[in-house]
Amino acid sequence: MFRIGATILATIFSAGAAVATAPVPVPDYLPRYDLHVVMDLPQEKATFRQTITWTNHSQLPTDILVLNFYPLYRIPPGGDLLFAKTLELLRLSPNAGIDKEGHHGNIDAIYAGAVDGKNHTGTGLRYRVRENNQTSLAVELGRPVGPGESITVTVEGSIRLPNKQGRWGHWAGITYLTNALPVVAYYDDGGWHDAPFIPWHQPFWNEAGKYTGTIVVPDAQKVACSAGLASETPLPGGWKQITIAPFVGRDFAILCSADYQEFKTSVHVPDGRDITLRCLALPRHEFYANEILRIVGEAIPTYCKWFGPFPYDQFTIAESYFGWNGNECAGLVMIDERVFDMPKLAVGYVEYLVSHETCHQWWYDQVGTNGYSETFMDEGAATYFTHRLLDCKHGKNNPFLNWPDGLKWLPNINRENYRYASLYGAIRRGDAPPAAGDLPEFGHLIGLFSGAYDRGSKVFGMIENRLGEDAFFDFNRALVKKYSFGMLQARDLKRELIAYTGPQTAAAWDDFFEKWVYGRGLTDWSVDKVRFPARDPPRQLRPEILAPAGNPTNGVRVEVQVSQRREIDEPTVVGFQLAPGDGFPVRIPIGPSQEPMRGAEYDAEVVPNGPGRWTVRVTLPSRPTQISIDPDRVLLDANPGDNQWIRTPRVDIVPLSDMLNETDLTSDYDRWNITAGPWIYGNSYYDPWYTRTTTAGARIGAYRTQEYNGGLYVGYRPDYQDVVVGTDGLFDHIPFPRTQIGYNFEQRVGGPFVNTNGEQSATRGVVFGRYILNYSSSLYLPPVSYVDLYTEYQDNFLPYARNNAAGAIRPDWSQLTGLHYRLNLYTPYWDPERGFWVDLFYGGGVAQLDSRQTTHQLRGELAGVHKLPDGLGFWSDVKLAGRVVAQGAVPDKGEFYALGGSNLFRGFDLAERQGSALWVANAEVRVPILRDMHANFLDSTVGARNLTLAGFYDVGNIYANGQSVNGTAHALGVGFRLDMAVFSFIERATLRFDIAKTINAATPVQFWFGVQHPF
Repeated sequence: MFRIGATILATIFSAGAAVATAPVPVPDYLPRYDLHVVMDLPQEKATFRQTITWTNHSQLPTDILVLNFYPLYRIPPGGDLLFAKTLELLRLSPNAGIDKEGHHGNIDAIYAGAVDGKNHTGTGLRYRVRENNQTSLAVELGRPVGPGESITVTVEGSIRLPNKQGRWGHWAGITYLTNALPVVAYYDDGGWHDAPFIPWHQPFWNEAGKYTGTIVVPDAQKVACSAGLASETPLPGGWKQITIAPFVGRDFAILCSADYQEFKTSVHVPDGRDITLRCLALPRHEFYANEILRIVGEAIPTYCKWFGPFPYDQFTIAESYFGWNGNECAGLVMIDERVFDMPKLAVGYVEYLVSHETCHQWWYDQVGTNGYSETFMDEGAATYFTHRLLDCKHGKNNPFLNWPDGLKWLPNINRENYRYASLYGAIRRGDAPPAAGDLPEFGHLIGLFSGAYDRGSKVFGMIENRLGEDAFFDFNRALVKKYSFGMLQARDLKRELIAYTGPQTAAAWDDFFEKWVYGRGLTDWSVDKVRFPARDPPRQLRPEILAPAGNPTNGVRVEVQVSQRREIDEPTVVGFQLAPGDGFPVRIPIGPSQEPMRGAEYDAEVVPNGPGRWTVRVTLPSRPTQISIDPDRVLLDANPGDNQWIRTPRVDIVPLSDMLNETDLTSDYDRWNITAGPWIYGNSYYDPWYTRTTTAGARIGAYRTQEYNGGLYVGYRPDYQDVVVGTDGLFDHIPFPRTQIGYNFEQRVGGPFVNTNGEQSATRGVVFGRYILNYSSSLYLPPVSYVDLYTEYQDNFLPYARNNAAGAIRPDWSQLTGLHYRLNLYTPYWDPERGFWVDLFYGGGVAQLDSRQTTHQLRGELAGVHKLPDGLGFWSDVKLAGRVVAQGAVPDKGEFYALGGSNLFRGFDLAERQGSALWVANAEVRVPILRDMHANFLDSTVGARNLTLAGFYDVGNIYANGQSVNGTAHALGVGFRLDMAVFSFIERATLRFDIAKTINAATPVQFWFGVQHPF
């Protein structure tokens, strides 16, 4: 940390010398920023004055200076739903991050030359918002600035700091100002490139800058910023002024809090320096503050070996309220409070996140990129190198969760499964994007993760595969040095690769970038067949491939048939494992050549068998234990499950399983996953055919990522008070990318019990096909919108009705074929602040009443919820919810439906009233009791976040044979809704407990438990 006077700092910069805090090349032409920022926390704003000196290092004169000033952003009309759904994906309530008012930035004046804040003698300059970019300002300079010439301007303004989570604002005692101060847009021979602000990622494309200046804060505040803190001076009135050390970086970030505690250490790096590491975090997060310092201290030395010197003598990690979990800034990383709040056993995930954000100090900060159109250039690089680092430390696919002994059977999230969960969803849906593209073209975060992060990381992996490890890192070190604090675009990367590998490789790199960076194509290698030809004569191994004992032996001849079934024949290797864990020491290159190849080593032959097919023959010292194509998983393979000869499923016998055992995150992405043991099932939604209810029993389940989820089970159902055996299954992306085929079958084998009468042996089953319009980010809910075509059969599982209309007949069974549509725009899905729900279905078929009769059934549901407007204090968090349901069937004498249950009319159970037509209206007022709780349990694996009191009124009637069954029923009730977080931010769900009493019927009080709100 530097302790040096402001005058000396100015002298260093004016001399154009390399800055002491950046022991790497720094271009002379970088813009200079002299900052003076006042963090006026009482007024919830930051005021600033910054003098900017910009040098035109292009060949194109300009008479304007373009500044990116992102706090000018306001969510455009109709754009708030995408932003809300993005926050929902991040498991953050939209109200915590969305400020519809926006436009937090204000420019008071822009002057020519340097202005000291007291003597405004500078000439005022005109400026305007650039067309089609609300966060870009064009400053009219009054004269052209030619190549090599410089211009100085002073900008004065302020930034409102809303009580919202994000890049600028404040929340729970922490204030943040990141990517907020005006910066000069990128300028080259093509003119100005002012990237628009995209609130759900980093669209930043600007030069690095040389920073000096001061920050004024209330004296109780502890400050984290991009630069080192050179000195601190008390000011009158309870304020203090901090002078920053000279700093070179892509941006300048400031965070402060009176609650921060500073944790500190250092790390020795290969160039002999000791880097000071600071972590400013809340005191209750001491464990992760120290863990993060350890993680950073282990990552930086390795990254230095791979890329070159760390650009600073100090590095800061700051706890913030930033729903994206982590975010890189120059010289600083923000880590979200929820990450610090994770279970101690989840240090594997925190290590991945922090290592990724640390890598951005090279790929984003030191090496600048076009974050708007070429996000993969930094995110793909950081993703690849992070996984490579952790592969070296822990091996491939290490678990994120370190469960204690005795609990290792619990669901875990392995690193590669986490990496590929969204990617293979995009591939199966047929909408996997290219690595490069303008941010809006990705559509949303899942598209961006699949393209820029995941596909982009594969691009860097395949470059290493083509160059070889030593050459790859030699290339990277030279690249980082050459573009240090400059700008690296994809075209530059390709040009540098051609220069490094020779002009004869130009066509190959052109093809590589066209297919893998800008294209959507994939590879799909498969091991189709393995033979051990008995008819081949024995082959004597050469001395260099002797058996382990060193004695000559007859080798084992192996023949492998492989194929490549997708668009890109990216070359790879066929690997042969001779003993478990040996790393596939025998590797035979393959593809894309259609010419036969022979190799003396291992007597290898590669013979093309036509387009996309090859036969590989080798002689090995012993019979292989495994054969794999692309054994290191370098390629972006559409179906990695067929890359191996022996395809062994993962089998887990557990003392308790639930829905978390069968998700993409908790299952191996490249093979079948079998789970068996005691089981609890809780349904959080209903289906039109019948609603599966809470079940406790035993299950054996099978899961294949983005392909299949199903199993066999036996269990007790408290709603029906019976025991059933059943099977369920869902085939995903069959027969089309956005379709599913599912089934369920249940047979009652015991009950009903406990004073409930019903059919002693009842059966029901359904087969459905589904077309998905919009997917959900939830791990346990169905898609946001979809259409079902289904056929179902069911015996009557309802209990015998206590009250019957004259002439009403209980159906023995029914068989229906129908159509169903659902649209669920509740946001967030676990505890909605707003949105609506539409559910419609029609079914036709036959039912057994007093005779076999044709039946037609219709159901419609419309529900909505909305919080009260902002500005009402406590009442702004109150939510109003309502729903209407209408359902009917013919013949009208049939008792097809029940007016009752936990999700419909809560004043009755399922036996009270039954009929052929019903309507129900529900109204709820949801009043917060406790907000933003930090009540964590079981080492923060689950935590309570919000507790809500719900007062509700249900009203409805049911009809049979043309008459009401005992008239309209009115029920009043009260309930509690507990918003729960699983692993801090992995999943969210609302647990519900309701008490209801029908006020105009002599019926018992009803008690209901459930997951999610009833509507």
